[in-house]
Amino acid sequence: MSVDPPGSVPGPAGGPPGQDWHGGLPQAAPVPVGPAPADPYGLPPQRPATVTAAAVLGFLAAALELVGGLAWMLGGAVLGSMERVRWGETGFSGVIVVLGVAALVAAGAYLWGGVAALRGRQVVLLVAAGVGAAVNLVAVITFGTGGLGLVLAAVLILLLSLAPSRNYRPH
Repeated sequence: MSVDPPGSVPGPAGGPPGQDWHGGLPQAAPVPVGPAPADPYGLPPQRPATVTAAAVLGFLAAALELVGGLAWMLGGAVLGSMERVRWGETGFSGVIVVLGVAALVAAGAYLWGGVAALRGRQVVLLVAAGVGAAVNLVAVITFGTGGLGLVLAAVLILLLSLAPSRNYRPH
């Protein structure tokens, strides 16, 4: 009969004394450090909620820019007819119509950017938010309207600047 040295833990049944014993439970494999392994089923990575929220806000901003652009163009046309009758040609109505056209371009960019963001190309929506912010900033400075569009553009830029949005690559 053998006697274990003092301070040693008895070994597994039939094993040599003095070895580390874990109560018969297997040890866990070490956790790998680095990027997450690819999905074993070949599925693309799941889209982050920040990208989905940015795309939805992009669609909302597109709708608001579309309505706003049509309103600016209509207002510019009405003001243009009033200018000719009352004040002569001042050109102020032309500025309003150009702002309306710019809002329509921003609406198209938001729509394109929202679809592109859902497909993994967030930079398109980021550029669209920049265009929308510029158009709405001009509207806020010139006429005092367009603050909601400016806030939406800022929120979109913030959402797309967060790490999950920046790091999402579906392919």
